[in-house]
Amino acid sequence: MIRSAVIPAVLCLSLAVNTNTAAAATPIPAGQRVKDIRVIGQSVRVDGTVQDRAIVIDGDLTVGPHGKVTDPILIGGRLRVEGGGTVRGDVLHLGTSWPAISPLAMWSLVTLLIALRLAVVWAVVSAASLIARRPLGQDLMASATGQPTRTVLAGALTAFGLLTGCLLLTLTLIGLPVGLALGGLLLAGTASGVSLLLVATDDEAPARRITLVALAVPFFGDALAALATVLGLGAGLRYLADSRPRITSTSRGPAQA
Repeated sequence: MIRSAVIPAVLCLSLAVNTNTAAAATPIPAGQRVKDIRVIGQSVRVDGTVQDRAIVIDGDLTVGPHGKVTDPILIGGRLRVEGGGTVRGDVLHLGTSWPAISPLAMWSLVTLLIALRLAVVWAVVSAASLIARRPLGQDLMASATGQPTRTVLAGALTAFGLLTGCLLLTLTLIGLPVGLALGGLLLAGTASGVSLLLVATDDEAPARRITLVALAVPFFGDALAALATVLGLGAGLRYLADSRPRITSTSRGPAQA
């Protein structure tokens, strides 16, 4: 999962580096040797030799009868190897084709995602504000500060387990409801963690506005939400553990006549 998330960033950085690269619209004829190929949006035919790596995004890679390619990476395209062609190393192939999206549809999708993010942030901060105003907020703060190390460890392990289960279950139609439920638990942990910040501040209104803006910022808000989720889940587990009725056993003496 981490590899699939990092690959696009690495490819974008590699495309920006000025090295010995074949032209995107020019095939590699027989007998020609190039260091690498990095192409976006076009197909490539290799009849020569690619020494290092061939990276093709949103295009097809065809290896001819005399072509030699090492460690090819294809995203949104197809790999065709004709008789006599050679492909060495590992082949990383993500998807076969990407749908053509118009600029209007792209902007609409981006706007929808931004609106959805803001709605989720607003819901989380509103729920955290409600928790902070109730005695539950003070109880969560007491549970979190009582044993902070255990709180963080328990919250981190729980968050990792819930996130893993959510991602795996949402891949199937049967597990989708359970995956959504686990996602709801993660959001509840985020709200609990944000409520700890609101409880710790003297004036809730400014803290609520600052938290709302901070969570809405990409990347920084994601890191802040992850930290709040870990603290909130850990505090919630500690609170549930402390709220359990303690069962004490008493020894019985010999029966008296």
